[in-house]
Amino acid sequence: MPWRSTGVLSTATGTNSTAYGQRSAAGDSLGANTFQNGGTTALGGQAQAGTTGAGQTNATALGFQAQANAANATAIGAGAVASGANSVAIGNGSVASAANTVSVGSVGGERRITNVAAGINPTDAVNVSQLAGIAGGFQGQIGNLQSQVSNLQNQVTDNLREARAGIALAMAAGALQFDQRPGKLSVAGSYGNFKGSSGLAIGIGYAATDRWRLNATFSGSPDQGAYGGVVSSSFTLN
Repeated sequence: MPWRSTGVLSTATGTNSTAYGQRSAAGDSLGANTFQNGGTTALGGQAQAGTTGAGQTNATALGFQAQANAANATAIGAGAVASGANSVAIGNGSVASAANTVSVGSVGGERRITNVAAGINPTDAVNVSQLAGIAGGFQGQIGNLQSQVSNLQNQVTDNLREARAGIALAMAAGALQFDQRPGKLSVAGSYGNFKGSSGLAIGIGYAATDRWRLNATFSGSPDQGAYGGVVSSSFTLN
């Protein structure tokens, strides 16, 4: 059957076109026996399917004043408009103007889609619960990373304090002076400070001859609770 029209002032033109409802129209822009507007369906008062131009095959409009004005477009609901190729507009006043899209509302008339199962395949939709789970996983990873960074910062701070204490110890130990005269036993003490870290050193020295000397030094940093000692000897060759 080339076309079918049912309803007051309904119009169906185009191969395999069908119009149901008062003032509905299906494929009336190109005329009978044209391939581009064939196979369109309009159901409902003033519904229009494939009525605005060429290439609108298989357009479907269901509902009062629903319009499907692109190839393979589907408009379901009163006032729904599907003007993008292969687009779907679902619900009262919904608009799908871009190709290959599904719309359940319009600008200023948005809707929520409820009872959506969690997606499995790469092209599945993701529901809020699934997204929250993913976000929670990321938050856990971020928390672990922050903890690791904090621990690393603490290690860096501790190493910096130890380094400063070491410099203060070296400064204090380097400042010790002993009597170099043969047969003399002497003691010495000193204090060093570097960028807030303190170092203390005490030592004893003995000059056995005018060529051979013995020294012992003990140093520590009260700030870090670190202590050390050294024993040294020197001999003059000429």
